[in-house]
Amino acid sequence: MRRVSLDDVQVTMDRLETLVLERGLELYGRINLGADARKAGVKLAQAESLAFGNPNTLGLVMSHDARAGLELPLKMLVYEADDGNTW
Repeated sequence: MRRVSLDDVQVTMDRLETLVLERGLELYGRINLGADARKAGVKLAQAESLAFGNPNTLGLVMSHDARAGLELPLKMLVYEADDGNTW
């Protein structure tokens, strides 16, 4: 699913991070992909990724099939598109 945000990448990601924590989910990490790319000399618009989930569910699913770790934890990406919209 993809939705446009009226705010920039950082504000949108801050809001999503707050929602994850308010719902009692575990926050596994937040990565500023755009900044990391720029450090490597790659031109990339603002982009951040958020990894989150429920440790109990993650453990249960992976106990049945460890390959689920390729998809878990859940992730969200917020980025600035070429047209200036934040998605």
